[in-house]
Amino acid sequence: MKYVKQDSIIYSDSFSSYSTIKEYFSIHKKVNHSLHFVDPVTRVHTNTIEGNWNGIKLTLPLRKRTKKLIGLQLIRFMIKRENPEDFLDKLLSYLK
Repeated sequence: MKYVKQDSIIYSDSFSSYSTIKEYFSIHKKVNHSLHFVDPVTRVHTNTIEGNWNGIKLTLPLRKRTKKLIGLQLIRFMIKRENPEDFLDKLLSYLK
């Protein structure tokens, strides 16, 4: 995978498209949403990423969701979410 380290822990639901993830990453933890939204044993869930993606979609117009712009828009979203009061200062500190 181009942007994710091979030793990353991947969390997903049990959607069939994710069945080959274990071929690329050493640890793949999943939750079966037909049984639970949070696995009662492993505590695995996808609520965080689903909430973040929903927040991105609410704040990012469709016309800015292009391959060319999405990286910058995701960085902007993450910095602004973590630093709502001093977004510009924090952004500039990362650019130094």
